[in-house]
Amino acid sequence: MEVDSITASLAAGAKGYLSKHSDPDELIQAIQSVQAGKIFLSAQITENIVSDYLTKARDGKTDDARSAEMLSEREREIISLIADGLSYKEIGNKLFISARTVESHKNNIMTKMNFQSLAELIKFAIRNKLTSF
Repeated sequence: MEVDSITASLAAGAKGYLSKHSDPDELIQAIQSVQAGKIFLSAQITENIVSDYLTKARDGKTDDARSAEMLSEREREIISLIADGLSYKEIGNKLFISARTVESHKNNIMTKMNFQSLAELIKFAIRNKLTSF
């Protein structure tokens, strides 16, 4: 089970994740949880994510090595608004800058933090509590 694809799915907006070996009762529980507005991860998925994180933490390979302190206040603000789902235009209007400037900030952040995808940026925002949810 690829933990990175699970976390990328969650960062992209998935509200639940099950193993293909989940039993029907767990599937029903997952549907009810997501329908109630909760996030659902099967026990096996949770175990895999925690195990992967602990292994990476032990080896010093977690994303936490890329600290939010590396970013300026404006960059943290941009990440937060992107992770909250706002468009570049909406962010620009909120911060009184152009959508192009927002995109430039995003590109600079991606380069500075060595992110390969927007999903990585959003996952970083979630892990570092830079989002409103």
